Parts: sequence; C-alpha cells; structure tokens
Amino acid sequence: MKFSIITCTYNRLEKLKININSVINQKYQNYEHFIIDDGSDDNTENYIKTLNDKNIIYLKLNTNSGQPTAMFESKVFDKITGDLIFILDSDDYLFSNSLNQITNDFKKYQDLKPWTIAYAFSNYKEQKKVRAKSYYKEELSRNILQDNHPLNDTGKGFVDHLFVQTKEYCDNFNKYFDSPSKWYSSRIELAIKKDFIEIYTNKHLYYMSFDNDSVSRGANLEKYAKITFLTRKFYYDNFSQYMGINYLKYTIYSLLLNILVNNDEKKLFSHYLSEGIKKKLLSKKQIFILLALSIIPSRFLLKIKKRLKQIRKKR
Repeated sequence: MKFSIITCTYNRLEKLKININSVINQKYQNYEHFIIDDGSDDNTENYIKTLNDKNIIYLKLNTNSGQPTAMFESKVFDKITGDLIFILDSDDYLFSNSLNQITNDFKKYQDLKPWTIAYAFSNYKEQKKVRAKSYYKEELSRNILQDNHPLNDTGKGFVDHLFVQTKEYCDNFNKYFDSPSKWYSSRIELAIKKDFIEIYTNKHLYYMSFDNDSVSRGANLEKYAKITFLTRKFYYDNFSQYMGINYLKYTIYSLLLNILVNNDEKKLFSHYLSEGIKKKLLSKKQIFILLALSIIPSRFLLKIKKRLKQIRKKR
C-alpha cells in the first residue's frame, strides 16, 4: 500500500522540518508527501529544494488564505496516487513506525473494507504508551452526528483524530468539495450520504500541537470565521435529523454565536434564535447570553472569541 500524506504550511519552517523528518524516518517508505505552501515567506521553498527528496511534492501558492482554500486551490486530491491518504498538519508529526501500524490495521480489517481508520492524538512530544487497553471500534459513518459517536463524546464539537482514508473515500470526498467553504461540511455530507464503515482506535500514532500559532488557539481566525459559520449553517439546515439531541443543541448554539461574529450574517440571528427557542434547544442562560452579545459589534466579538481561544488550556 502506498501513502499520500498532505501537509499545508504557512511560515512554520522549524516545525515543518520536524514534520517532514517524522515522515522521512518512517521504516515504511512507500509514500508521497505533498507540501502545500500557503504563501510562506520564511525560506520554506528553499529548504524543500535542499532536501532533493523524490517523495516530496511541493505545491506553492502565492497568497496565504488558510487551509481550506489551500487544499482547494492546490487541487491536491486530483494529484494523489496513494492507496491511503491522511493530512498531517505542519506543526504535527508522526511517531516512529506509524505507517507500518496503519498498514497492518488496514490489512487486519480488510474484510470490513473500512474507508477510514481514525487514530487518537497525543499531547506529548515523545510517544507514550496508552495506559488503557487499546481498542478498535467499528462505526457506521451515517452515525457521525450521534451523541454516542467517538467524535462527539465531549458534547463540545468533534474530537481531533488522525483520519487515514482510502483512495475511494478521497475520490468521493472530492466530488462534494466544490469550494473552500465546503472543506468541513463535505466530510459530513459524504459520511451520511455514502454510509461506509469507519474504525476508531485509541492508539496514539502522532503528536498534535496546541501552540499559539494553531487554529485551535485562534490563529487565522479572521480567515476561518466565515467558513465556520457556513459549516454550522450547512450542518443544521441539511442534517439536523441525523443529530443526537446534545449535538443538535451544540450546533444551534454554535451557529448563533458564529452569526453574531459575522456582521453580514446578523440578519439570520432572529430566525435561528426563534428556531432554537421553539424547538427547546436553547437554555434560558444561553438565550440571555445570545441576546446580550447581539448588541455588541461583530468586530469586538471576533476579538473576544480569538482571545478565548488563545487562553484555552486544552483542545
């Protein structure tokens, strides 16, 4: 099996070096590593050239626009040739022997023909054994928005994983991914409409950064705010009937908050607030908070949201 690994980067050269080395140093060497440079001006291009590595495919974009646009504009899904594909963010890296573990897992479950195996992330820079017994859990993709799904067990949005997907998955995903705004929602649309098998495991195969320059900490929030709003709206408008009650409540509340952050979308606030109240999806406290925030200009709310992300202690 051949891997197609995709990494988007913007001015993260020192972290990118660790990322690339984590792939180069894998015992399993049948891979191609796409580096999508989203307009970096920190000598990233020169560094890639010095590597002179036939497995690295460098795609240079002129303007920094954020990962969704970079993935779309680079047309990377039209270029991949691997059997298994995953995205490894530029500030993350693989633990040793990860590719071997992944190939073994896909062979183990080949009779089920899963389109995805999702691995847990580690906050530790060095690989540590998971104390709990390793588990592998089979899931139907159409249940992705249910409350008991592994992605939703916090009740506060999806839990991060390293999603390793088959070429068949990516070919189908690419059909739905017809604009940068569909970067997140295409995954849900595909999962529900195609209804395939996924495997989730608590095995740690990679380190995920939570540094101040990560999106989770509010970096590039201005570029992501509109896409986040469109994603929540798409989820709620199209797939509410597939949601567990807790995830549905989370979605409507998050949608309303994102409407307030996007000034040109505030006309929708009353509509979705009325829906949330009518369907009893919002608590009295949430309604009070939303009404209070609605009188604050969007530009200030965006700054508040960014600050809250910067001070959060965990993902």
